[in-house]
Amino acid sequence: MPDWTRLCTLLADDPELPGSVHLAATDPQAYLATQADPLLGVEAGAGAAEPVDPWNALIDGLDVADALAYLDPEDIGAELAMALGEVARVCRSGADLEPVADITAGLEPAIRRAEEILAAFDLCLLQLEEDTDACPLVVADIGHVEEIVALAAGAGREVRPVA
Repeated sequence: MPDWTRLCTLLADDPELPGSVHLAATDPQAYLATQADPLLGVEAGAGAAEPVDPWNALIDGLDVADALAYLDPEDIGAELAMALGEVARVCRSGADLEPVADITAGLEPAIRRAEEILAAFDLCLLQLEEDTDACPLVVADIGHVEEIVALAAGAGREVRPVA
């Protein structure tokens, strides 16, 4: 079984995330029960006909933990700067993303500039595998990149540095 706990710990500073993803991996019905939200019209066990993928639980949990910047390929620097500005690790670092917001030439140049800025804080961007055309990014400590990539591979998924 993949080491979901370690992967979660490296990707986010949320103490609830490892337990939630572990639950999705080991007891999908119990995980689905935790996802119930009557205010949103989501009943306990909703989606029970579909298998629970711990990777999707990880991505959802990263989003809830303010550890995920979720972008579309056609986004530009302003959207990247806004999304990264809400990521907890970026907020704590004090990184100034204004130079990223000024890039209008597309997402790739904006990502390269964000990488340069985050590197000064020993942080980097990693892209998570997802089935859509979206670009889910997390901010990780540079020193943990190889371990994160290996743990994701052990779970049959891909995480790759963007630069």
